[in-house]
Amino acid sequence: MKKYLSLVVVLSVTIVALSTSTSVQASGDLYRYWSYWNSQDSISWSYSNQGATRIPADGSVEGWYFSVTNTSPQAAEAITIRADFSEYCKETKAVGGMKRVAVVVDFGKESYAPTGQSPAKPIVDCALVPVSANGYDVINEVAKIRTDSVGFICGINSYPKEGCGEKFTPSAAVEGPNWGIRILNFGLSVILLVLVYRRIAARRKEEL
Repeated sequence: MKKYLSLVVVLSVTIVALSTSTSVQASGDLYRYWSYWNSQDSISWSYSNQGATRIPADGSVEGWYFSVTNTSPQAAEAITIRADFSEYCKETKAVGGMKRVAVVVDFGKESYAPTGQSPAKPIVDCALVPVSANGYDVINEVAKIRTDSVGFICGINSYPKEGCGEKFTPSAAVEGPNWGIRILNFGLSVILLVLVYRRIAARRKEEL
């Protein structure tokens, strides 16, 4: 009996810990903005701390992803469209004094969309720009951008139409129920019922 009760206690503590962790994460401020990524190997993406003033190399891939993150930009979820220079720039011929940079623009999830707007289809293109071109020059070659007074990219192709790096509050429908916690709670309930039943059955046997 003590063995079963110990199991129940351990599971209860686990549930409390998971619930606390979830509430802490949910309490952090979230921001919706265009995160900036780059790839040198056409395989993996790296978050760019430098911003669009960086000068991408010929043969590299630039990525823009409308994402949601907390106050740490490095925590932004990575762009999911693959970085593939050879595929995206296969029809763009090299020109002297110019460089080719593949560009991926991912407008993000429907759940991240501002009220009244929906994400556009991703842009996958190849920019042929001067060797000295920076990130701004590259994205301007394939899309229209909107920036704030300090040069932060707020919108790409009018998405979003307004605002810049604003707070984001997920709706209840987006967050959804925490099924992991619910399943654990259900399992605990079943275990407790079984233990109670076995205890009652044992007492009846003792009385007979």
